[in-house]
Amino acid sequence: MNPMQTTSKMLALEAAESTTLRVELSCARLVGGFPISLASALIAHLLVGDGPRAWGWAAATSVLWGVFFFFWRRRQSTQEGDR
Repeated sequence: MNPMQTTSKMLALEAAESTTLRVELSCARLVGGFPISLASALIAHLLVGDGPRAWGWAAATSVLWGVFFFFWRRRQSTQEGDR
C-alpha cells in the first residue's frame, strides 16, 4: 500500500471519529441536564415537606439513572481491558 492511500485512510478514520465524538458530546450535554433536574426536583420536594407521592417518581428515576450509570461505567472499563 502506498503512503498516499495510508494517509487518506487515516484522515478518513479521523473524520469519522471526530463526527462520532461530536454526536456523543451533543447527546451527553442533552442528557446531562436531566439528572440535575431530577436532583433539583427531589431536593425541592423534600425541603417543602412533600410526601413520598410527590417525590417518589423523582427518587425512583434517580435510582434507575444511578444503576444505569454504574453498569455503563463497568462495561466501559471491561471494554478498555479487552484492548
